[in-house]
Amino acid sequence: MTKVDDRNLISIVAFYDRLKLHAEATPNRSAIIEKDTVTSYSELLLLVENIQREMRGVGVNQGKRILIYCREARYFIAAMIAAMETGALVLPAAVDLKPFERRKLIDLFGPHYVCTDLNESYFVEWDKKIHFLTISGQMVTKPIVHNVSENTNIPIQFPETFSLIHLTSGSSGTPKAIARAIGNLVDEAQSVALRTDMGPADNVLCTSPLHHSYACAFWRAAIYTGALIIVSKGFSPKQFVDICSEYKTTIAIGVPYLYMGISRSENAEQQLKSLRLAYAGGVKLTEETAHAFHKSTNVHLLQEYGLSEGGVVSLNDNPLKPESAGKPLPGVKISIVDETGAILPRGQIGEVYIARAYAPSGYWSLAEELACVLATPFGVPTGDLGWLDEEGYLYLAQRKKWIINVAGNKVDPSEVEDVLMQSGWLEECLVLPKKDDGRNEVVQAFVVTRKSEIISEDDLIKYCRQHLVAYKIPKLINFINKLQRTESGKIMRSYYLSEMN
Repeated sequence: MTKVDDRNLISIVAFYDRLKLHAEATPNRSAIIEKDTVTSYSELLLLVENIQREMRGVGVNQGKRILIYCREARYFIAAMIAAMETGALVLPAAVDLKPFERRKLIDLFGPHYVCTDLNESYFVEWDKKIHFLTISGQMVTKPIVHNVSENTNIPIQFPETFSLIHLTSGSSGTPKAIARAIGNLVDEAQSVALRTDMGPADNVLCTSPLHHSYACAFWRAAIYTGALIIVSKGFSPKQFVDICSEYKTTIAIGVPYLYMGISRSENAEQQLKSLRLAYAGGVKLTEETAHAFHKSTNVHLLQEYGLSEGGVVSLNDNPLKPESAGKPLPGVKISIVDETGAILPRGQIGEVYIARAYAPSGYWSLAEELACVLATPFGVPTGDLGWLDEEGYLYLAQRKKWIINVAGNKVDPSEVEDVLMQSGWLEECLVLPKKDDGRNEVVQAFVVTRKSEIISEDDLIKYCRQHLVAYKIPKLINFINKLQRTESGKIMRSYYLSEMN
């Protein structure tokens, strides 16, 4: 029999163990706040243990698939931790899906179980073979007795064992499923905690949906370190400022256009005086947004960079480089690779590749388990173009697929977007390719003007002529009321491509 080295094993209950440690040390300290509901660490531990007993009692274990579909933050986080403890493959889902979207999710994942805080009648169109576990408020207050041995199905797994399925945002098309290993999740939580110096004294505000990979990294890091998780649903600048003021937020995550709205709030500096770190993710942070936020709040806004395929991989720690995505997190290696597969030197643009412990090796599908291979000798290709400066800071250009080919000249949409935003006339904008009559690509822009501005297409084109070479100037400018976004705050580029082309 081959002897297994225990040092190469990791318990899938890593987050549960950390939760238990904090609950026993400081049972009354707040763990989660959502609206007026406060859940302490001891209450969260009890909730996790009750849910976990229910799961084991109905047979949730290794080899099973369970979907987490919870509206309340405390139930969602507790169910996630409990489900990972059982060794099942876990899929966190958005709760505001339409019936046809829920049907697609079932077809994609094929769950054996659904854990939810909603009434089972909400899922009337779902397969009757799926077993539902309903979370109740009673689970927060007292232990639930279940006829199951405490030692049943407690898994010890290799770090590379799949634990979680993350769906890509779908901003560029149909969402894909990423299988992430427990070792990858623990590594991510530890590295985020190290880079942010997160600890029990921190109050972490999550404005992104909790099932999204961006928010998941931060709430798992908070559980790992014993910090407080504050949940705010939606991207309201006023709500953000009010929560920061009331709960003395120290770390916040959001998307750039949320922070631009906050920069126009009155008395923001006074209300955000407890905030020490503010991260923008989902889309590229512009220097204009970073400077506007700092001017209004006296807080430096920093870029986060990550992807569903690998989690959060870098967090900027240098406010003097506001447009940088920062240096790689501890344990992460970033390489810039050209089209021939060669690593490029510092300062040259190529595709960004990431390598970290137990990174996903492929996209997951119910039929094939791993539908295609992602990993390469350099790690996982991100599809993003970027470069590293001499100090090792990452800068992002644009996704490879969005580069516009104008008669053989390559146009980075983000460069044109930056110029348009620098005009001072716009709230936000989006630049995409459009086919002309000869089926060649030209540059087009979608713009949302500030309420106080009255400008024309000619005004914007004249401004662009002062700052861009001729082939980069938009040939068509579309004035719209707002940009359509995914629930995680990303602009739905594929929507505008299909609408206009």
